[in-house]
Amino acid sequence: MPIDQLWLSVFNQDVCIQTDSTVYSEILQKTYSHFLIERPDIGRQVVFNDFFNIDNTEGPCLIINGQKKHLHDPELLRSEYIHALILNSIYTNISSHYLHHAAALSHKENGIILTADSGFGKTTLTLALVQKGFRFLSDEIAAIGRKDGMIYPFPRGLHIRKETLQLLDLPFQFEKASRWFGKYLVDIEDIFPGMIGDPVKISQIFVLKNDSNSTPNSSYPREFRAVINHTNPVFLQQIKDNPDVIHVQETLERGYPCLVVETVHRMKVISFFENLCSQHAIMLLDLIKREEEMPEFAPSVACHNINRSQAALELLRRFLGGHKTALLDAENHQESTKLLFDLASLIKDADCYQLTVGPLTEMVDVITNIVCDGKKMIYT
Repeated sequence: MPIDQLWLSVFNQDVCIQTDSTVYSEILQKTYSHFLIERPDIGRQVVFNDFFNIDNTEGPCLIINGQKKHLHDPELLRSEYIHALILNSIYTNISSHYLHHAAALSHKENGIILTADSGFGKTTLTLALVQKGFRFLSDEIAAIGRKDGMIYPFPRGLHIRKETLQLLDLPFQFEKASRWFGKYLVDIEDIFPGMIGDPVKISQIFVLKNDSNSTPNSSYPREFRAVINHTNPVFLQQIKDNPDVIHVQETLERGYPCLVVETVHRMKVISFFENLCSQHAIMLLDLIKREEEMPEFAPSVACHNINRSQAALELLRRFLGGHKTALLDAENHQESTKLLFDLASLIKDADCYQLTVGPLTEMVDVITNIVCDGKKMIYT
């Protein structure tokens, strides 16, 4: 079977992805069209190589940086878990920027970050703000330069539901669009030509939260959910025997084993869990560390100032790559506290807010008033 080879330039690294899946190759090209390069620049080290092998005598496998991972289930090739696994491997090797699960925009000299757990409407809010004249940087990944503290564009393809495009009345030809895991794959240039912004100083950070009257999942101890491709009794017993683990519940997530682990030291146990997966040749397909329940979208919007250390903590919670990133290796960070201080230093000049999610038009108005009109008011 012929092999497709794609080269991507992602900040300080060049990425080579090889695949014998034509469908996957086409999806990657559309998702990362703004990152594609013909070949690496001279002198730049290729630090990542992926090989997606379907017709293998040993069965389908994934090779990441020379490490072969057998998929066991061929259906994994068509799941978004594999896509996320490849992306996380890329993020892990980036040392020039802090990457966070957040949206980012710019307006003139202002850089804006919108951070929240999944399901809080970051993509919809981002596109609604672009309709108001904001520049698009990313709807999913806020990339903060380690040396200059600037927020950088990360314009990968949008994965949008049809309802979102219709809600915003965006011009889009659905019949010509690619579908990926139930969503439409859209290039921001197709709906907002020329609206990708340049690197800009961080001026405002908005932490999107649930209705203040609701009860967030902030109980102690804390839990995480881990989706894996298979399991075995010894693996499960080793997790349960960890003194920092309180309880382990076995469930299913989209047909794959999912372990809900309750612990008093979550990051420490996550590190232990990842190493244990490697020892047992188990693929960690997804790791969920949700702090809040899904938003209820209050009937009205509330917004108030928060201190920068609180905003830095929210960004740290959504740091991509985990404890094994090249960034942490390069800086020899021994614990998340050092990273928190670094983030707080980079956003020291930003105004930080907590924004209760509510009607879309109200959220857009609040952010626009603060960013464009310089209003420091509190909305309740």
